[in-house]
Amino acid sequence: MHVHRSSIQFLSEFFRDIAHGLDRVIAASSVRHARCHPRPVGGA
Repeated sequence: MHVHRSSIQFLSEFFRDIAHGLDRVIAASSVRHARCHPRPVGGA
């Protein structure tokens, strides 16, 4: 039972780290995309 609980905790932390990494990758890619393709002034 203790092993089951620890494995669940490990998986939760594992997926949390993956989600955090994905957020950083998405943020970096969005910043790079915005830098390469600046929005025109005026919206159009």
